[in-house]
Amino acid sequence: MIKAIIFDFGGTIVNTDKVPQEQSKISGKALLDYFKNHGIDLKLTPEQVYTKYKEGGKLMKKDSKTHGYYDLHPYDLLTKWVFPKELKNANQKLVKCIANNALNVLKHKGPSVLRPNGVETIKKLSQMGIKLGIISNTDSMNFVNKRLFNFGLLKYFDQNCIFLSALSGLRKPDPVLFKAACTDIGVKLSEACYVGDTIDKDVEGARKAGYKLQIRIIANNDSVGQGKEAKYVIKNLKEIVDIIKRENKK
Repeated sequence: MIKAIIFDFGGTIVNTDKVPQEQSKISGKALLDYFKNHGIDLKLTPEQVYTKYKEGGKLMKKDSKTHGYYDLHPYDLLTKWVFPKELKNANQKLVKCIANNALNVLKHKGPSVLRPNGVETIKKLSQMGIKLGIISNTDSMNFVNKRLFNFGLLKYFDQNCIFLSALSGLRKPDPVLFKAACTDIGVKLSEACYVGDTIDKDVEGARKAGYKLQIRIIANNDSVGQGKEAKYVIKNLKEIVDIIKRENKK
């Protein structure tokens, strides 16, 4: 009996298409302006800002994968991996204070569009009595909550079960995240389903943690990773409703 569904966010609830060049300039400029408002001049072009953000994030994720899937506070991400030289001489207390907001400024300017049938699906699952939670690898401590609120969906999710890697200090596929989510939402691992868009982080993470069911939704990913495929592979969120009804009749 599936009593709870834990969702990934980026690529699952929202589409995360590649950022076009013009959009990357807008995002980079927004971050430059934000820092300048606080008296910090990165001395970079908008294009360089976005490039350093993406490259720094990739390097951190690669290091995380080889050192236990850790994640960092936004301040540590920005000062150690993204802008180590540019922020070296800045007021570190100030940088730590504004780091999360800085990342939100950057991410807010990027593409993040709710998937088709997202609202209807989440509402229906909630009406069916299914508990809903989130586990997301994200460099912001509250961006996911803000997006869910803006979509009118935050109220459907258990506030004790929104696990963001920037807050927890762990990244998927660490099974600790998946197990903690079930504990906090109040269901057994054998009563949980996970929905995500990657095999290596989402499907394998949930499977190794002991979730009864894994569902992968097809997204615009460069790579879904390696591992055993989910029992169900879907194209639209609305397919989840019938899957859960079918599974709970067994």
